[in-house]
Amino acid sequence: MSVTHDGLEGSIVDFYNGAKSSEKTKVQEYLQKLDNLEGKGITLDALHTSKKTLSLIHEKSGVYLCQVKGNQKHLLEDLEHIAEHLPYQSTSHTVEKGHGRIETRSAFQYSVNHEVLDQGWESTGIKTFALIKRETINMKTGGITENNSIYISNNELNAASFQSLCRAHWSVEVNNHTRDTVFGEDHFKSFDSDLQRSVASILSYIHNGMNKMVKSRSIKRLKEDMIYSFKDVWRFFEMC
Repeated sequence: MSVTHDGLEGSIVDFYNGAKSSEKTKVQEYLQKLDNLEGKGITLDALHTSKKTLSLIHEKSGVYLCQVKGNQKHLLEDLEHIAEHLPYQSTSHTVEKGHGRIETRSAFQYSVNHEVLDQGWESTGIKTFALIKRETINMKTGGITENNSIYISNNELNAASFQSLCRAHWSVEVNNHTRDTVFGEDHFKSFDSDLQRSVASILSYIHNGMNKMVKSRSIKRLKEDMIYSFKDVWRFFEMC
């Protein structure tokens, strides 16, 4: 499934059998079908941070932003080494309060020297990366959690741009989490591809409409309210 960052509207682009390897293959096949990605930005989770996938996007003039985790151990170690020993080019800091916590995000942007990367990454066109540090303080318990993550791009992004794009990508991740936890999408199992497509398309239609209605309520609360409120149900169909 593809999700736009503006409005978080989902659309079905293909199906896979549930295996991570199959998901990677489907994304690569989808990218291969596209003629040109000029002017398009694509964000991906760490599963798709591979030389083949990123090279496909770069060769078609697209811009990508994706996270680097342990599945690309050597790349991650090289970028961490750069962040530890070389100065950053720009930095950005944000502080947010809400939901009983204070979250501070600090982004440090670095340029990439391909001479220090493993052979083969040149074809992906990596230009910059950001080390993003997140500190969350639970205002009730006083507990502090810290998390560091690294994102790469083939565009000349500064730290503030990394912050903004990563925030948009995290919103998509929350969107997908809602489909799984509120609507139980992961629990639906079928070998009938037509049924899979129908269920996923209906769910996307419902979720997109409910996203338009959400204000102070969560998707879960809105779902519960619609069981008893014809007004909310009617408004849903008006907005869709």
